[in-house]
Formats: sequence, C-alpha cells, structure tokens
Amino acid sequence: MIKKRLTASRGFTLIEVLTAIAILIIVILAIGVALVDGQRGWNYMYNRIYSDVVTDGYVARKKFDAVLRKASRDKFLIDPAGAWVEVYYYANDASTVVDRYARFYASGGKLNVEYGQLNPKSTDTIETVCENVSSCTFKQLGRSIQMILKLDNGKQKNTLITSAVTMVLILLAMGTGLLSMGLNSRTFSLRTTSDITARCAADTGLTMALYQMNEKLKVKPWSASSLPKATDINLLYCDASYSYSVTGNLANGYIMQSVGKADQAQRTVYATIGLRSLFEHAILTRGSLVLKSGTTIDGYNSEDPLDTEFNVDIGTQSIEDSMVVLNSGVNVKGDVLVGLGGDPDTVIKDLGATTGDQLGGTEKDPLSPVTPPTLPDMGVIEAKGKTVTITPAENGQYSNINLASSSDVGILEIDKGDVVLYITGA
Repeated sequence: MIKKRLTASRGFTLIEVLTAIAILIIVILAIGVALVDGQRGWNYMYNRIYSDVVTDGYVARKKFDAVLRKASRDKFLIDPAGAWVEVYYYANDASTVVDRYARFYASGGKLNVEYGQLNPKSTDTIETVCENVSSCTFKQLGRSIQMILKLDNGKQKNTLITSAVTMVLILLAMGTGLLSMGLNSRTFSLRTTSDITARCAADTGLTMALYQMNEKLKVKPWSASSLPKATDINLLYCDASYSYSVTGNLANGYIMQSVGKADQAQRTVYATIGLRSLFEHAILTRGSLVLKSGTTIDGYNSEDPLDTEFNVDIGTQSIEDSMVVLNSGVNVKGDVLVGLGGDPDTVIKDLGATTGDQLGGTEKDPLSPVTPPTLPDMGVIEAKGKTVTITPAENGQYSNINLASSSDVGILEIDKGDVVLYITGA
C-alpha cells in the first residue's frame, strides 16, 4: 500500500502580513507628518523673514533715515493729521540755501516720496518706497521725526516705528562742540598772550625805573626828594603800557614797583635796589692783581658774627691776559671777576688756588677819583710772624704792610675804633 506524507510550506500568515503592513503605514504616516510639519514651519519662518511686508519695512526704514539725515532742521512741515511730512535739504555742496524738498506720504496702499525744487516749487520725481501699506502716520518727537508704518499683505502684518534726526541737528551739535573748543582755545591763547605782553611791559617799566635811578645818581649831591615815577607809558610797537614808581631811602634800600597792562591782563613786578660802591668787592683793581702763595681772602658779617656764610669777591676791570694771578695755596672765599667782556680763562692765571666761581663782569663798576687824606708819613707796618695792633693813634700814610713769614702767620689787628691807613705801595 502506498502512503503519502503531507509536508506544509513555511511562510507568513495573512494576519502577520496585515499587521506588518499596518505598522509600516503608521511609521510612514508619522514620518510624513513630521516632514510636512517641518516644511510648513520652514515656509512660515522664511515668509516671516523674507516676505514682502518684511522687506518693504526694511526698505522704508532705510529710505526714511537716509532722506531725513541730510535734511535741514531749520524748516520742515508735518501734516496736523500725520498724513505726510515734508523736509528740505541742499541740492549739493555748492548750494548756499536750502533749495530742495522731499515729501513722504501714503496713497493707494503705497508709501511714496516726492522730490522737487523750491522757489519756484515744482515736482521732479515721485518714488514708490514700498507697497502693502495699510496705514502710515508721521509725528514730531522733540528734535526727531517719527514714522509709524503698518504693512499688511493679507497673510502677514508688520508694524514699523522709526525715528530719524535731521542731519543739521547732528552737525549743529558737532559744530557747537568744535566752535566751543575753538573759542576756548582762542580765549586761552589771547589770555596767555596778554599775560606775556603785560609781563614784558612790567619788566620794561622796571628797567626804566632802574635807568632813571642811575641817571639821578649822576646828579651831585644826591637828593631823595623826587624819586622816579611814571604813569601809563605806551610800550613801543605793542598794545601795552607800563607804570612805575620808586619808594624807600638810603638806609633801608629802595623798592621799585612796575605795573604792566595789556588788554585785560595786568602784571606787577618788584625789585629792591641799593647803592653800589667800591667796597662791594674785597679787592678791586683797574690793572693787575697778584696774590702770593698762602694768601686768604675772607670776610665776616659785622651785624651777625655768627654768620659764617659770608662771601667776598675780588676782581679786576682789565680784560688783558694774566691780569689776575692766583698762586698755589691762595684761598678766596668768594668769586673772582674780570672786566666787562673779558674771558676768565685768559685773564685769570690760576696756579692752584681755591676760589668760588671765576666769572666775567656784567657791568663796569665805577671807580671814582679818590683824594687821599693828608696824613703823616708813618713808614712801613711790619707784622712778619707776629701780631701787630693798630689803634687810631697810628692813623697815617704807610708805604707797605709786610705780613709774609716763612713759618708763622703775620696778623694785623685793628683796635679801639676806626683806623685810617693810606698805603702808597711805594
């Protein structure tokens, strides 16, 4: 007997297939929904950024700012209802007056700007700035002009609020600052110049006062009854004047005061002067001056013996070479001066002395003729290596004073009053 074995084929059941198809459909639908939603969101954002109401708003803002920033602040008109604004500007840099105008207004859903000429007033061009305008209002806010622009294309709305300040206002602020800075600089310069001029005038007055005092000194005998004085003397080649006066006496010195004036500036200077004499120098010669080795030139303040900072000067009025010879060991507690215009390096022959400054004279000290007193001939004063005391009883005419010694120092001491010695040097 032949038997047949039944073998079942392997595969999916109908239920399994339907289940898989359902799952696949759900996944595809989910992905599709996500893609559609993403595309819709992208389109929405794109339209919000690049739609005509957005670009129109951007263009309107730039145009409004550009026109108003070149306009004049002195003159502009705004409709009481805010429907339009008209500003005025210069045609070019060569224009001396405001000769152009620009009017912003909304009409037929468009924002327009009308350009034209003044005097006579005529329209040149009308330019459409943007479309989709639902309303446009202009206002004045302080020193700026504000535009409230509403755009609507039926799908999207956009409200634009922009304010612009006219360029003349900016230029006015900058110009005012620059003018103020320039004015301050000029005022400072004028004041400084006036101060310098006034000081120069005051110095000139001081110089004139000193000159007049020296001229007065030439008149003998000296009289202090009428001291130099002048008022409002004009300075040559300059818009300035000076006044000076001299007060004081011989005992306390004289004070010169000079006042210089230039515009609103005034400067006052003072100087104290006194008489100069031969005794301003410890030693002063017309010709040669030779100091032997070991010579010391020193002084003291008779009014204050404790004053040790007392300098004494020596010098010559000559300008010839080697007219002052300072041998080794010479000590001068003061300056060494040479004649007016002389060179200290050639007039002074310094062989190792200790001195202060060695200078050229700034003026020629007067050496008036001296008439010696009539005194008895007393010979020579010898003080070699010892101390010699001289009193008024030894007043007289001497040929020499010898103090030099090989070892001990010779000292000449004055005692019991003023002593008059006439040394002939013979």
